[in-house]
Order: sequence, then structure tokens, then C-alpha cells
Amino acid sequence: MGNADADPKAPYEEAAGEPSGALSTVSSSMNPLQPPDGDEEPFTTYFDSKIPIPDDEARSCFSFRKLWAFTGPGFLMSIAYLDPGNIESDLQSGAVAGFKLLWVLLLATVIGLLLQRLAARLGVVTGLHLAEVCHRQYRKAPRIILWLMVELAIIGSDMQEVIGSAIAINLLSMGKVPLWGGVLITIADTFVFLFLDKYGLRKLEAFFGLLITIMALTFGYESRQVNRSNKREVREANKYFFLESCIALFVSFIINVFVVTVFAEAFFEKTNADVNAVCRNASSPHAALFPVNNKTLEVDIYKGGAVLGCYFGPAALYIWAIGILAAGQSSTMTGTYSGQFVMEGFLNLRWSRFARVLLTRSIAVTPTLFVAIFQDVEHLTGMNDFLNVLMSLQTWLCLIALGASALACGRSRLGFAARPELFLLNNVDADAPIAR
Repeated sequence: MGNADADPKAPYEEAAGEPSGALSTVSSSMNPLQPPDGDEEPFTTYFDSKIPIPDDEARSCFSFRKLWAFTGPGFLMSIAYLDPGNIESDLQSGAVAGFKLLWVLLLATVIGLLLQRLAARLGVVTGLHLAEVCHRQYRKAPRIILWLMVELAIIGSDMQEVIGSAIAINLLSMGKVPLWGGVLITIADTFVFLFLDKYGLRKLEAFFGLLITIMALTFGYESRQVNRSNKREVREANKYFFLESCIALFVSFIINVFVVTVFAEAFFEKTNADVNAVCRNASSPHAALFPVNNKTLEVDIYKGGAVLGCYFGPAALYIWAIGILAAGQSSTMTGTYSGQFVMEGFLNLRWSRFARVLLTRSIAVTPTLFVAIFQDVEHLTGMNDFLNVLMSLQTWLCLIALGASALACGRSRLGFAARPELFLLNNVDADAPIAR
């Protein structure tokens, strides 16, 4: 992919020594960025606003003011662990395996923290997000392939959010709003939420924080003003981003544990006949969802709400539905912004947010709407399992891109503390072009 003797980190080190605005000149020895044409829009990140970092020299080791300034990205990222697809996996593992798979949840959270730490370091050192770095490191063919695979994963995730929101609306309305009606509602509310970023970055982060708080109660990417030529500020930014990611992922881990343990404690080794009897005694309209047989209870996000309603009353069903709706809406918005970053970064293509949402949401809604109209809720929730598999198949491509970006940035620029993440990436895929 380029001259093996060239120093892959040199371009970023040169950029780090330049004043503000130098990031637009960053290039790669593998694929140098050509000077923009006169009419071409400058290559900038999506969020132009910068959050100032307070100068708190009196507290050199730790400052809550600085931690607050860096708070935001980790919580936005943690929403990926709280989408309807993950919630469904949690309740299924709890109902089928009890508490036996909690260690898998913990391990996945720790691995996610390591990868988020490496991604944050990449952003702090270069001032670019992963898609922008890939634009500079890859030639056109592999870059387009990577972009298509990432777009496929984003669309799959978007479909899960549409499904989750539609099911939540159906549960909250006690079936009065059909599933296809819920799918159509999710189209409109996404455009409404897009107006939030017009009121400032902090208000947007506060909105996502509210949704995470709602999920915590019901279930039991911007930039900062960092002087990249100052090593102390870079180290400080890496430290506070890591601390914030630890807090955010701990919160998401606790929420996932809530879901697993509730279903493990109440419904582990329960049969369809057991649940059917309880639902009939409670005069629940959802009793027909559970056939009278001795098969182990199989639940999804729709049946999960129905089961909770049968055992703990209608209030539990509504609380569950509100949590699923919050998960779907927050994940929908983060998917929208991720798609914007990906398209702008990989292709250096400028689309308005509305055009971007219209395209991806149309692709996501069309098959979901057909299933909602012509099939039942079981087929709709069954799509979640397929989409979970699809996204797990796409993950390794993102790991390759992240590893290659770490190589381009240079181990010395990322620092010694990044080596555990690089070791992890090396062992995930031996063929990935990762710094060894």
C-alpha cells in the first residue's frame, strides 16, 4: 500500500507541530491528499464547534472541571451498547442461560473500552475521526469497499432501531397503533430530533444523557480545543477521555446487567405453559403469544414486555416499552450522526443531514415496513437476530481500519499505553495491517 521505508507517523507529527488549521493539510505517504480545487469545500469534521478546556493548574493530577469539559463522547458512544438489538440479546441470555453469561457481558464491555480508548487517542493525536484517516490511508478501491461495508452495518443498525421503536409504540398504545404505523412514526421523529443540534453541542449531549437516564431508570463525536503540538495537553486529553469512557461504559454495563438479571431471576427455566397460565390469570391480551407446551420460554423485545405485564402488571409493560423507545430513539440519532461522519470521511462528500437521513432511513424502513404490513410481530422481531449476526460480521472490517489507522498514526504518537489495544487488534485478525 505504499513505500515500506516511509515513516507512517511523520505526516501526523508534522501536523502536530503546526498551528491551528494545520489538520486540513495532513496527508499520508500511502495516499497523499491532493490540494483541494478552488470550489471544493474544505475537509472539516462534522461538528465545527469547540468546547474550551479550563486551565486548572492548581490541580495538576485531576480536575473535575476538566473531566466535565471532556464529558460527552463516551456517553454518546455507550449508546451503541444500549440499542434494541443488545437489549433483546440481554433478555434472551437471561431467560435461557440465567446468570451464566454475565461474564461475557463484562468481557465485551472491557474490550469495547479498550477499542474506544484507542479510537479516542487516534482522534486526539490527529484531530481526525477514523473515516477521515481511512480516506488518507487507503487507495480508492479498498476505501470504497470499507465504506460500503460500514454503510451496510449502519443501515442494519438503523433497521433495529426502527423495529425497536415501532414495537415500543405498539406496546404503549396497547396495539391501537399497528406496527407499520410505528415504523412510519419513526421516520417523522428522526427529522424532529435533528433540529436539536441547532441549539448547541452541549444541549445535544444533554438530550442523549436524558435518554440514557430513562433507560437506566426503566431497566433498573464532537471535538475539544486541544493544542496537539503540546504533549501535556494531548496526554491530558487522552486521560480524561479514557476516564469519561470508563464511567459511560460502566453505566451501560449496569443497564445491560439490569436486563439480564431481571429476566434471569424471574423467567429462567420457565416454560411457555407457565407463562400462558400466568397471563390468563391476569386476563392479559398477550396470552396467545405463548403456546401451551413445555418448551423453554423464548422471548424478544415484544414478548419481553408482554411477560413483564403478565407477571408484574400493566405498569411494568409500560415502563419496559418506554425504555425500549428511549433505546430506539437514542440509537437512531447516533446512527444518523455516525452515517454523516462515515460518508464525509470516506468519500469527502458533503450531504445535508436531511438528505443523509432520507437515504438511509428509506433503505432501512422499506424492508421493515413490508414485514410489518404483511407479516406478524414474530417475523419483525426475528429480523433483530439476523441483523445482530450481520453486524457481528461487519465488526472485523472496522477493526482492520482502526488497526491500520494506528499504524499510520505511529505507536510513539499514540503512546505506550495504547499497546494493549494494538495487541488485542493483532490477535483479532492476524492479517490486519497493524503496528507490531
